Amino acid sequence: MYGLKCFVLQNLMKAVIALEKPIYNLTNGKLCKNRFLSTVKTQKVGTNVKILKSTENSTSYYNDFEYISENSPSSFLAIIKTLITAVLLIAQISVYLLMSRSAEPVKLANFIEGFANWFRGILALLWQTLWIFLWSLLFIIPGIVKGFAYSQTFFLVAEFPKLSIRKAMKISMIITNGHKGDLFVMCLSFIGWEILSCFTFGIGKLWLTPYETLSFTNAYRGMLKDALTSGKITSEDLVG
Repeated sequence: MYGLKCFVLQNLMKAVIALEKPIYNLTNGKLCKNRFLSTVKTQKVGTNVKILKSTENSTSYYNDFEYISENSPSSFLAIIKTLITAVLLIAQISVYLLMSRSAEPVKLANFIEGFANWFRGILALLWQTLWIFLWSLLFIIPGIVKGFAYSQTFFLVAEFPKLSIRKAMKISMIITNGHKGDLFVMCLSFIGWEILSCFTFGIGKLWLTPYETLSFTNAYRGMLKDALTSGKITSEDLVG
């Protein structure tokens, strides 16, 4: 969801999306409040990853490789960063899905258990990014619309281990049908808080990110329940 949010913010002035239904009441503040400390701990683990690069090598081959990697947008380090982001994201979402189901405090062990889906997380990110990119070639707005349509893929992949990546994207399109405007408004509602957190040198993100992520998790819950109730999808569709 974070990649999608950045994509939307960068192209906000170009987006024209009609609102389709009243926005869900998804913030679930009491749930956030009761589990804020455990969420912040999880957030710290999920975000503090650094990739270190050595600068000591005297061979000309290394210098040539360094020049290519620094001037190429698809460098090796960028790929590694993307893969790590996918793995951390799938583990983080697994924790928030657990929080949305139960009032019990989450533990660090729950975050570590989420790494079991690391490979599916990488595939989901690559497949989702590919299709958003292809739709963006038709101008920016189709890419944004499809970005919202595919935005629930990670939640589905994390919650239903037997569900294929392609089917997860199809179900994401179904459950977001009629709610893309709601998701767009949710993204807009956090812009002010994002700006304020910049004045805290990022410290405010320790509280904002858990609140924001849990809000989108509750949105996923609401849309999935609505789709099941209305018959758009069945429980069998979520098996695999």
